[in-house]
Amino acid sequence: MKSIRCPEPTAENLTAILTSIGARTAEKDRAALLARQNPTGQKRGGLGFGTFSFVAIPGAGSRFTNINTFASQAEYSSVQMEMINASDGTFKLRNSSGTFETTGRALKVPPWSLEKLSSGAPAISVLQQHGASNLVGIIGSTRCALFDEKNACTFCSLKGGIANRQRTVREILETFALAQGQRPSYNNLTLATGIQGATTEADEVIDDVAEIKRSIGSTGLALEINPYASNAAERMQQLRDNGLDTLMMPLDCASPEAQNRFVPGKARLLQQNFWDNVRRAVKIFKPGNVTSSLIVGLEPFEATRIALERMIDVGVVPEPIPVRWADGQFDADPSLPLTNPDDLIAARQIIEEKISSSPIAKNIQQTRAGCASCGGCGGIVVNNLASTKKNLFPILQ
Repeated sequence: MKSIRCPEPTAENLTAILTSIGARTAEKDRAALLARQNPTGQKRGGLGFGTFSFVAIPGAGSRFTNINTFASQAEYSSVQMEMINASDGTFKLRNSSGTFETTGRALKVPPWSLEKLSSGAPAISVLQQHGASNLVGIIGSTRCALFDEKNACTFCSLKGGIANRQRTVREILETFALAQGQRPSYNNLTLATGIQGATTEADEVIDDVAEIKRSIGSTGLALEINPYASNAAERMQQLRDNGLDTLMMPLDCASPEAQNRFVPGKARLLQQNFWDNVRRAVKIFKPGNVTSSLIVGLEPFEATRIALERMIDVGVVPEPIPVRWADGQFDADPSLPLTNPDDLIAARQIIEEKISSSPIAKNIQQTRAGCASCGGCGGIVVNNLASTKKNLFPILQ
């Protein structure tokens, strides 16, 4: 095994450990979790095959958390997960010495997701539940063009999906109606794109957003997209005019060295267009409705700190998230980094302190959709800040 330092769990660092490193979980319990939450083995974006759960934080209520239970890096965790009752998804989290213990519950796959659409496609292949009220899917081509160029992001959990067919707008809307018909509390639809969503398919995606928003009405709609190389302001204004509530534009990593290594296919696009795009986006969507994820651990923390502060300065809400390597990938390459849970917490604290004294705190709007309305991976829930003007991360107080 690699020499990985994972801190002992506390109330303050538990969610950071569970998302960054994970929880050691016996094979029988992993099977029970998969059967409960993802019985079809559907690939999911974001942090991939995590276990979406509500975890009790000693003395501080509960937090929705995406726990790494399946990727091999979980074996380096100081936290052990043990199922209490597979039928209701309850589990126990503890350290080896028994000095720390708490409980949680894994979300159960909703009945609608196992139904077939009129096209014959499984509903879960079009949209997946990522949180209590969040539905997530892909719009446009489901295979990112960077895989065909053999230049894909090294951490992508989707691995290209060479045989995947494009999900149509009709299928997205049929799945959404099916889901909301069974559970009206779904109020957040987040759609992601491959690199072509901002290049060859940019205008098509803009039109699709208009059609989807007309159908889903008051439901919050978020779009995750790469920077536009041309016509950025015009295209983002069209997205806003078409009803898009939240724009998500990942930076992933900030330094040219890390970008060239971990996101080679879009390194140049980021370097030339990211900061111009997000500045324009904030003017169009307003503070609180433009977010950007930054993967903690892919580069020296100082580079991460500078990028987080720069985002806030231009009105973007940063989302610090951990890196989670696909099964086998981490053990096969000794040079691949992990996110230090202490660094993830430090990133959260920087954001809290910086935002509380920035114009964002005064002008922040309720975030209607997207990762920043959930917080399961990075710990940020923007609406906590929007409603209280403080206490972005209650667990740190």
